[in-house]
Amino acid sequence: MTEPRTAADILRFAIDREIEAARLYEDMARRARNESSRTMLLGLAAEEREHRRRLEQWTASPGAPWPEDAGRDLRITDSLPDEPWREDMPWADLLIYAAKKEARAMELYARLASITSDPQARRLMELLAAQEKDHKRRLEKEYDDRVLAEN
Repeated sequence: MTEPRTAADILRFAIDREIEAARLYEDMARRARNESSRTMLLGLAAEEREHRRRLEQWTASPGAPWPEDAGRDLRITDSLPDEPWREDMPWADLLIYAAKKEARAMELYARLASITSDPQARRLMELLAAQEKDHKRRLEKEYDDRVLAEN
């Protein structure tokens, strides 16, 4: 698939990615071992659905406001192996998988921002990259709290 270049193509592409991400977090939440993990993952799924809603709103009304405090990147999973998705993944591997998926989304949105000539689409992609960075940070914190701390 060629990368989207127009603002409309970028928005459609981003909406599809947000739908996919929400489904992943809902699936992970069903498999979570404890209530706080389940709550965090359902919260991420809700945020991805909110991203979709905001993208659809942006399509109708470019320039709509968007929160952007991403926090710092913990980089805990950056050097860990990138395993393919498996239904039977252990919890630690699921967190790594999701954090790496968020990192790829962050990089994708940053790249899309760099190739569009539409300033509003560029700003939207930058904001999405910041949101994905925040999701990665939260997943890595969960990994640190629930996996590294237990070992």
